[in-house]
Amino acid sequence: MQHGLPLYHVERTVEETGEKFGDGSHILYVNGECVDDTALGKLMHDFHCVNPDDMAYPVLREKARERAEAEKSLIKKVLRMLRDGLPVDKIAEYTDMPLEEIKEFAALTV
Repeated sequence: MQHGLPLYHVERTVEETGEKFGDGSHILYVNGECVDDTALGKLMHDFHCVNPDDMAYPVLREKARERAEAEKSLIKKVLRMLRDGLPVDKIAEYTDMPLEEIKEFAALTV
């Protein structure tokens, strides 16, 4: 949209008449690059954060921490399964992780 606005509201119109279509649908585009001190700007900031400690919203911060801990725990389990000699296809099946990702971990443990 390239106007630097945080939000863009889009309404459907009939091209031939310019009248609003009136079907009740609305499109809302959020500019993720618009990071400022507004509530939306802080939310966009949080969506870009790598470190949960840098997040503005406590709920997102806590969920991001929980997710990171769960991922670490899963990776530790995958590495343990690899060390125990389980086949990569079985590890992928047991963990619901993509086989290619398990193969990447296997390559690191050689």
